[in-house]
Formats: sequence, C-alpha cells, structure tokens
Amino acid sequence: MKKRLDIYYLPFFVTVVMHKRRNIFLSETACNIFLNILIQLRVRYGIRIYEFVLMPDHYHLIICPSKDGSISNTLRHLNGRFSREWNIRKNKSGQLIQHGFHDHIIRDQNDYNNKAAYIHHNPVQSGLVNEATDYPWSSAKARYLSLNEPIHLDNPDFL
Repeated sequence: MKKRLDIYYLPFFVTVVMHKRRNIFLSETACNIFLNILIQLRVRYGIRIYEFVLMPDHYHLIICPSKDGSISNTLRHLNGRFSREWNIRKNKSGQLIQHGFHDHIIRDQNDYNNKAAYIHHNPVQSGLVNEATDYPWSSAKARYLSLNEPIHLDNPDFL
C-alpha cells in the first residue's frame, strides 16, 4: 500500500481513471454532476480548485485539500458522491471509478505551470478539440480567457 504525504496547504495534481476506462465524461450530464459535486466540496470542506479537465475516461485536477482533510479523503468524497449520483441517475450499480489515484505534490511555480499546461492541452493532444479553450470541461477558458466557466477557480497564490 502506497503511503501518501498529506500536506493540506500545498496543491496536488491528481489523476483519476474510470473503471475499465469507460467513457463516462462523454456525457454532458456526467460532467455537470461531477463539477457540481466539486463545487459543493469547496463550500462544505474548503478545498481549493485551481485547474481541472474532464476527459472521456479520466480526470485531472490541481486542488488543495481542506485544512482538516487529506487528498485521499477529498477524492473519496468526490468519487463516492459522483459514483452514487451517476448510478442513481442511470439506475445502475457497481464500480464506476478505478480504485486508487495518481497524485503529485506541486513543488513550485514551474511545476504548477507544467501541470496546468498538461491539463489544459490534454483535450488537444487527444484530438477532441483544436484549441484548449474550445474544450468545455476544462479550466482553460478560465485561465486563458478570464472566464469563470464552467466553474470559478481559486487563484494559485500559494507559491
């Protein structure tokens, strides 16, 4: 079992993959449900959301867990609520998200910039869009065009 270093005041870059690489986030409904839950976690637990992208079969975030939480607990809440709500909506049961996740503590501004660029260009590299700002399920519009859509982002003033 991998031991995680939980530092609440530093942001994490995380990758979470759907079970059997199912293309859950091709659905606009799934994306909206996920983002609404993410916003609710911000309000309820005080997590900070810096960057995100919802790809068809996985997602990436740069987030900072709450002062009282850990990245593991934050993702457990997020993934658990999303799975429950999606399964209820689809009248299904069973595993939706693979167990475990990849995490990386953001060390400095350069590290943040590299991970944010990776997140924003993931849809371009995957051939989903030609420009990062054309992808609706990413923080690229907010960062590059100063638009607060599809959700408001926290300022990366932690470094």
